[in-house]
Amino acid sequence: MRTVLSSMLLLLLFVSVSPGYSQVDEVDSSDITKSYVYDRTTGEFWFVPNSAEGIDSLLSISYEERNRAPEKAAYAAFQALNMAELLGYDEGMAQAYFALGELYDMFMDYPQALVEYQSALDLERRLQRDIRIGRVLNKIGMVHIKQGEYVNARDYFEQTISLLDDTSYDLTKAGALSALGLAHYHSENYSRALEYFDQVQALEGRSEDLEKIKMVTVMNAGNTYVELSEYERAESLLNQAIRYFSQHDDVTDQSEGHLYMATLYRQWNKPVEALVQARQGMDLAESIEENSLVMKGYQLLSGIYEDQNNPQQALLNYKLYHDLHNQVLNSEREARLVQRQTQHDVAQQNREIRQLNQETILQEAELENKELWQRFLIVGLGLAIIIALLLIRNIRMQRSAHQRLEQKQSEIERKNKELAQLNQEKDEFLEMAAHDLRNPLSAIRGVVGLMEEAGEPDADTLELTNLIKISTDRMLGLVNNFLNVEVGDKGPGTLNIIPVHIEKTIRRITGNFRNKTLEKQIKLAIDLPRDLRPVMADEDSLERILENLVSNAIKFSPSGSTVEIFSITKESHMDISVKDSGPGITAVDQEKLFKRFSTLSNKPTANESSTGLGLYIVKKFTEAMGGHVHCESKPGKGSTFTVSLPLATDKSTPGNNAT
Repeated sequence: MRTVLSSMLLLLLFVSVSPGYSQVDEVDSSDITKSYVYDRTTGEFWFVPNSAEGIDSLLSISYEERNRAPEKAAYAAFQALNMAELLGYDEGMAQAYFALGELYDMFMDYPQALVEYQSALDLERRLQRDIRIGRVLNKIGMVHIKQGEYVNARDYFEQTISLLDDTSYDLTKAGALSALGLAHYHSENYSRALEYFDQVQALEGRSEDLEKIKMVTVMNAGNTYVELSEYERAESLLNQAIRYFSQHDDVTDQSEGHLYMATLYRQWNKPVEALVQARQGMDLAESIEENSLVMKGYQLLSGIYEDQNNPQQALLNYKLYHDLHNQVLNSEREARLVQRQTQHDVAQQNREIRQLNQETILQEAELENKELWQRFLIVGLGLAIIIALLLIRNIRMQRSAHQRLEQKQSEIERKNKELAQLNQEKDEFLEMAAHDLRNPLSAIRGVVGLMEEAGEPDADTLELTNLIKISTDRMLGLVNNFLNVEVGDKGPGTLNIIPVHIEKTIRRITGNFRNKTLEKQIKLAIDLPRDLRPVMADEDSLERILENLVSNAIKFSPSGSTVEIFSITKESHMDISVKDSGPGITAVDQEKLFKRFSTLSNKPTANESSTGLGLYIVKKFTEAMGGHVHCESKPGKGSTFTVSLPLATDKSTPGNNAT
C-alpha cells in the first residue's frame, strides 16, 4: 500500500508540472551531441541533461536565436538560469543573467536590463574574472548612455579601464575607451571625446575585432568634428569609415555612417547630398530591419525637408518616425517576456514540490527500516495530506497564471488587430503618395531636359542639372518600383490575364532602351520565331517584367558586349530569355536573387543605381500570371534569366487576334 501511494503521488506530480505537447520543435545542440524538443506553448526545452553541459548548451541556443527568435532566446536563458540555480553553477548563472540583460536591452526595457546586468556583475566579481567584469561594466555604461545618464556611464567605463590597466591588452579595454569618448561626446565635451578616440587609435594589435573598434572610433571622431564645424575633416573621416564597413559587409555601421554623413551635409548647407546620404543609410537599415537606425533616418529626413521649406515631406517623415517608434514599443516580445516570467515563478513552485516529494520518499525508507508500521501510517497519511494541499495550492496558482496569460493573449490579439488596421491605412497612404509623386517628378525631369537643351549652359549648371536628373531618376525608380510591388503583392485578382503576343512588347521595350545601349555601346540582339504563339499574361505586367530583365542585363554588361533576347516554345508554355555578357552571379548571390531589397556583390558597369526591387517584382508578377522565373549563371560567363508563361489555347484566343 505504501509503494502504491508513493507511485500515485509521483504520477500526480508529473502530470501537474509536465509541459504541454501541442506545439513542439526539435532544437539541435552541438555542445553535447543531443537534440532537444522545444515546446512553444510553455517555452520549455525538453530532454536537457541536468548538468553544467546542459546549461551551457541552453545558453548557446539563446545566443544563436537572439536575432531570429528573441522570445525563444529568452526562454532558453530563463531555463538555463533555473537549472544553474538548482545546481549552484555560478558561471552558468552569470552567463544567463548577462544574456537576459542583453535581451531586455534589445527590447529597450533599460531598467530591467540594468537589474539583470547587476546580477551578472555581482557573480563575476565573486568569481574574480576581470575581463568578464569589464565586459558587464561596459554593457551597463552603454545602457546609461541610452538613458541620457552620461555621468553615470563615464563612471562605469572608467571602472573598466582602471580594472584592466595592469593587464595585457584586451578588446574590452578598447571598447571602454571608445565608449568613454562617446559619453563625453554626448556631454558636449568634444575635446575630451577626441582624446579618448585618439587613445583607441594608438592601441597596438592587428586583430580584426580591434580594427573594427578603431574604425568605429574614426566614425565617432568624424561625427565629433561635425559638431566642431570642421566639415572637411569630418567628411574625410566619415568616408574612410564608410569604405571600411562596406568592404567588410558591416551593414549596421555602414548605415550609421551614411546617416552621420547626412547630418554633416545638412549642417554644411548641402541639402541634396544630405538627402542622398540619408536615403542610402535608410536603405541599408531597412534591409536588415534595424529599426533604431530607420527611425533615426526618418527624423533626419524630416529635418532636412523642414530646412528646405517642404512642410509636407517633413510632416510625412515625422509621422513615419512616430509610427515605427510606436510599433517597436508595442512589440509582442515584451508581453511574451512577462508571460515567461510568470511561468518561471510557477516552475519555481513546481521544483519545491518535487523536492518535498523526494524528502517524503526518504522519510518512508527510514520508517520501513525501523519497522514502525503504526507511526508510518500516521506520518504517511499526514504527508499525503500535506502533498495534496500543496497540489491544490499549485493547481490554484497555475489557474491564476493561466488566467493572467489569457488576459495578456487577449490584449496582444487586440493590439494585433489595431496594428493590422494601421498597417492597411499606411499602405493606402503610401500608395496614394506614390501616385501623387510620380507626375511632379516626371515634370521635374522634363524641365531639366529643357534647361539642358536651351542655349549652352555652363559647366556648373550642367553639373547641377545632372545631379537633379540622377536624384529624380532614382526617386522615379523608387516610386515606380513601389507601385509595382504593391500591385504584385495584391495577387492575381488585380491582373487582366489575356492572350498576348510578345513580339510587339519586346520591340517596344528595346526601343525604350535605345539611348542607354548607344551610350554604353551595347548591342541588343532579338531572336524570335516567326510563328510565335500568344501567351496568357497581363500585358502591363509582362512589360514590367521584361523592362526589369533588359535593364539589369544592360546595367551589368560591359561596353561593346551583346544582350540577347530569345524565346523557345514548348508543349504547354513559352520560355522568354534575356542573356547578358556580365560578370555572372555567384551561388551565394543566386540564393537571394528574387528577395525584396536584396543587394548583390557585383556592381553595375556604369555605376547605375539599383533599388533591389527589380527581380522581386519580376518573380511576383510572373507567379501571379501562373508562370515561374529562374536564372542560369556562372561567375565570369554571364547570366540568363528565363520567364516561363503558359501558352494561350485556341479557346482562350478568339479569332487568334494579336493583342
